[in-house]
Amino acid sequence: MASHGTEPLPVAPYSADLLADLHAGVLDESVSEKLWPLVRKDPRAMEVISALDALSARLGSLGSDFHSGEPMPPDVAERIDCALMTEQETSFGDRPGRYTHRWTYTGIGIAAAAAIVASLSALLFARPSGPTDPDTVAAPAYPPSLVLDSSALNSTDVRDLLGRQDPTELKDAGNLPECLAANGFDPQAILLAATPVQVDGQSATLLVVPRFPMDGMTVLVVGADCGDGNPQTLVRRDLN
Repeated sequence: MASHGTEPLPVAPYSADLLADLHAGVLDESVSEKLWPLVRKDPRAMEVISALDALSARLGSLGSDFHSGEPMPPDVAERIDCALMTEQETSFGDRPGRYTHRWTYTGIGIAAAAAIVASLSALLFARPSGPTDPDTVAAPAYPPSLVLDSSALNSTDVRDLLGRQDPTELKDAGNLPECLAANGFDPQAILLAATPVQVDGQSATLLVVPRFPMDGMTVLVVGADCGDGNPQTLVRRDLN
């Protein structure tokens, strides 16, 4: 096992938590400098890093658009405040450090970010509830985030969806791993996006899978019955 001083340096398989901390830049610089070259040689770890890159870009674009969306509801703001307070109270207790005492302090930022992302996700992607007009046509169970023509799918459309992990019929049915395998992908592949779409008038699920060791990503659009032995591929396209 590689080591850093008297402390062992993590080795593959790297946990998602460790990779998130490395990506966020909260590890000691001496640890990061030794860990990054190892992580870059690990295709599985780089799938997580690419997913984090995509999510960061997605959240960054949302955060920079001050004219989009609705004001944060009071209950969402309250949940964020409670999460921050709870984490602050627990983070300074006696617990062993992972590398240095710096972990104790950075844990607050990581947990706070997780709370904010969770709350924002609920705010951004929640479906309206409450009584509806009986004359109003019911919204589809999985509203499409994109209506597209399979012949006109382009990288701009896809990049706007990166970071989205919306409920889809495929995921809710528990068939995602089998669907990925049926289409020749690792059933446990990290997805850069998963969202319901409508393609050529048909309800479907759009998945974005990173390509390694090559750069770029594969856009896969599948029907609702995609599963074990049934790829039901509607669109498959490699984008750089």
